[in-house]
Amino acid sequence: MKRYLVFFSTLCLFSAAVAENRGIEETNYSVLGSVSDADSGSRMSLTGLARVPITNYTGASITGRYSDFNGKNSYIDSSTNSFGLGVFVRDYDLGIINASYVYSRTEADSSNSKNSIDSISLSGTYYYKAFDLGLGRSKAKADTGSSFNTSRTSVSYYVNENLKVGATVIKMDADDTDYFISYQPHAFGNVAALSMAYQDSSTNDTLTISLAYYFDTRVSLKDRARRY
Repeated sequence: MKRYLVFFSTLCLFSAAVAENRGIEETNYSVLGSVSDADSGSRMSLTGLARVPITNYTGASITGRYSDFNGKNSYIDSSTNSFGLGVFVRDYDLGIINASYVYSRTEADSSNSKNSIDSISLSGTYYYKAFDLGLGRSKAKADTGSSFNTSRTSVSYYVNENLKVGATVIKMDADDTDYFISYQPHAFGNVAALSMAYQDSSTNDTLTISLAYYFDTRVSLKDRARRY
């Protein structure tokens, strides 16, 4: 865990040193609740996110998440707590590069079994007109000694300022694909957004529905993704 924190701190200092102007409009906060159903079981989760300016082109993020999993068949019920730190460099007209560290701890409900995972990731998104084009790579290591790498390629399109559709291809043991749609209804006053995602996997298909609430910022979904 220590080496991941050193990695994160170094990136923060480097980003602050090379930056020239802001990459985030202002400090902002949000909460996200989601419900998912998969072949392996169902999950409910709650996530809190804060994003703050550091200096010039750079910003930082802090994330906390709790999820509860109810397994089907041979899958065991469990709960997971996670905490993440991230730093990003962004130009509103060009794109964003994000580096993050996440620590998560999962505990099985039926036993004292616990498992901790440290992960680091590096991702980038290029803004091209109404398209967001993304690439990402992450590495995770469990306290049991096992480790795994994940690669992601994504493309999303803004049908209008408050409606986004897209897909993400995830490569780990096998190729999985996420299809998603996000909508911020005008009736919500630009403070809340609905999203739905379907993961087509060779082993465990998943449908997730989420509702996000944004504190103190009333902007379009597109501006929220590219400027906040």
